[in-house]
Amino acid sequence: MSKCFSLQILNSFYRFSDIRNVIEKFKLATMKYVVTTEQRKAFYRGEFENKLPFAIYATLVSFTGFLGMIMLFYDPVNAIGQFPYRVKLPASLKPELQLIYMGVSVLLLAMQIVAIDYLNVILINQIRFQLRFLNLSFSELSMNDRKQLLASQKKPFVNERINLIIEHHWCLLDLRNQIEDIFRMPVLVQFFTSVIIFALTGFQATVRNDTTNGTVLIYFYCCCIFCELFIYCWCGNDVFEQSKTLSTTGYSCIWYKYDQRFKKSLQIFLINAQKPFIFSAGGFMTLSLPSFAGILTKSYSYIAVLRQLYSR
Repeated sequence: MSKCFSLQILNSFYRFSDIRNVIEKFKLATMKYVVTTEQRKAFYRGEFENKLPFAIYATLVSFTGFLGMIMLFYDPVNAIGQFPYRVKLPASLKPELQLIYMGVSVLLLAMQIVAIDYLNVILINQIRFQLRFLNLSFSELSMNDRKQLLASQKKPFVNERINLIIEHHWCLLDLRNQIEDIFRMPVLVQFFTSVIIFALTGFQATVRNDTTNGTVLIYFYCCCIFCELFIYCWCGNDVFEQSKTLSTTGYSCIWYKYDQRFKKSLQIFLINAQKPFIFSAGGFMTLSLPSFAGILTKSYSYIAVLRQLYSR
């Protein structure tokens, strides 16, 4: 897991300029395209929705790190040499310093993993929010606003609005491609290693008959990996679901009441909206809830095979 984390850190530093460029584009897109009252309300709601799942994930990881450190200080004889405190330190180092080093290092590593995951997923989540704003853009073209928008003085506004929607959609497509290019390989390695670690850790939890502190820590560690994979897949799945509604939302406006210029622009948008927004792990698997269910199924299969080999 530490090697995977090191790869994510190196990738973040190596692609720092690209990440900063993506963040700046999101800032500009928000200032330019989030213009209506409903969009601003959705923006503030989205900020809360974005923080809540990661607050739960960070709390779980932090609690696991603190729990492991408490168990290490409470019973160092049985904790040292067991998961996750298997590091070999120089014998000349004082035992107290060894305990502090092992406990604090594992806790800091856990928090750094949360920070890297937050960076990856927050950008994916921003695509989800922008797609929601894009759907809300058609609210001004809905049946409720028909009388106002059909007025002659509103026609230039309608054409400008649909052009802005098309521009916003192309901007999001470009941002999705950039985010996919930046994180696809580290996410692939992370998913691959997480499945293996989840299977091995789950196997250790099932074969241990005792109820020691180490067993409890293993269960909490499995929950952390479970939450980590779920957050990636949940956000990727929500982006996909939001993108699927674009064509339906666009066609639901009263396009038949507007001029020919608006209709041609809407056709361009509907054609572009047929392509869904999909994030993947290195192009091998999509970040979606069905993929998450497949990961759990494969992990359970690996655990079952390991148990059969262990029982022989």
